[in-house]
Amino acid sequence: MSAPAQAFTALPPFSRDWWIVYWKSLANGRPAHTMAAFACRGRSWTVPDADLPTDDERSACAPVVVSSPGFERWERWALAVYGVRLPKPDRARVAFLPQPAPPDGMDDCEAA
Repeated sequence: MSAPAQAFTALPPFSRDWWIVYWKSLANGRPAHTMAAFACRGRSWTVPDADLPTDDERSACAPVVVSSPGFERWERWALAVYGVRLPKPDRARVAFLPQPAPPDGMDDCEAA
């Protein structure tokens, strides 16, 4: 008897769910550069339905305007903590980040 087929969902680039999966990948030590490259080319990212964000995760993230100082602070934070540059969507005006500002004490971090 074969195992049931696993269901998958394609996440539109830079959607709320896309950003949540991106941040979870970084937090879990998984490389996210391919995911970012796909999104920058307008391509969706497919994930198993088991990895889709929960309603709590969706409501916890904060929309931040990509051209704002808040996004720039998150860029510096991600570079310092994860060693990655956040993808800058040219197709979306807003990025969905874990909270409005980086964690306390990291607001003015400098890139290494």
